[in-house]
Amino acid sequence: MGSKKLQACNQLLQSVTRYTKMLDEVELVQLEVELTAALLRTQSRKRELMMKNVWNLDHEQENKSTDENEQLMQQVASADNQIDNVDDDDDDGGGVHNHNQTDPSQLRTLSLFKD
Repeated sequence: MGSKKLQACNQLLQSVTRYTKMLDEVELVQLEVELTAALLRTQSRKRELMMKNVWNLDHEQENKSTDENEQLMQQVASADNQIDNVDDDDDDGGGVHNHNQTDPSQLRTLSLFKD
């Protein structure tokens, strides 16, 4: 709550406190009923705002998780493509194996360690 709004609420409470000294029992009971209703509305509004904040945080986390999953799926697909390319290169029938090539199982593992 803004500073000015909070000050206005405090001033209102002080006024009510001063005003209660002039009320009789019946008027005090009526004031209590009205203040209780106002407190319930305030608590309800607070709960509403808190639930909205929780929902927003959940939604934000869900979107973040979805984005991370999509990135991981792209990395896996890219690694699979690299493995397919290495497998195609190995099937050249020449019988010569290049020891400088990366093992396909390493490509799968390495992509998991990237950011």
